[in-house]
Amino acid sequence: MAAVQVPVEQMQKRHKLAVVGDLKERGFFMLKESVETAASALAVTRFTIYNYLNEIDAQVDARSHSRSAVGEDVQG
Repeated sequence: MAAVQVPVEQMQKRHKLAVVGDLKERGFFMLKESVETAASALAVTRFTIYNYLNEIDAQVDARSHSRSAVGEDVQG
């Protein structure tokens, strides 16, 4: 959360998404009770954390798809 440099009370969704994305990249969500821990630290529900994770995965999938489509155009 230090990377965002915004107190939790003042964080907007984009800040919290950035924190969750960073935690995911670091493998935090492989740990037991990690979703509950993150939810508590960010003052949201565990369902919100799952929604953030789904949103992050969708963004990654969209980027991957757009890159592969560009690669197909170049090769084709």
